[in-house]
Amino acid sequence: DLNVEYILIRNQSTSSVNLSGWSVSSSERETYTLPQLTLNKNGAVRLYSKHGTNTVIELYWNSDDPLWTSGSQVFLLDQAGQKQASWQVP
Repeated sequence: DLNVEYILIRNQSTSSVNLSGWSVSSSERETYTLPQLTLNKNGAVRLYSKHGTNTVIELYWNSDDPLWTSGSQVFLLDQAGQKQASWQVP
């Protein structure tokens, strides 16, 4: 459901992480590049699929359609394109 679909990105490290230029990618090759963003220790941001205006805790992919289907893989890639995390949609 596009209206409630989102990915939570949480920093579980012991220090701040600069995510500027990192990206979220799907197994279907959809890609969203994160804007200027630093997550503090235990900080989090939600990346919604729907349209909206970015804030410090909510980002919007601005998709017209839902992006995630059951079994899809979602990847968090750093600036160099290296996989830092992955999830499989239930």
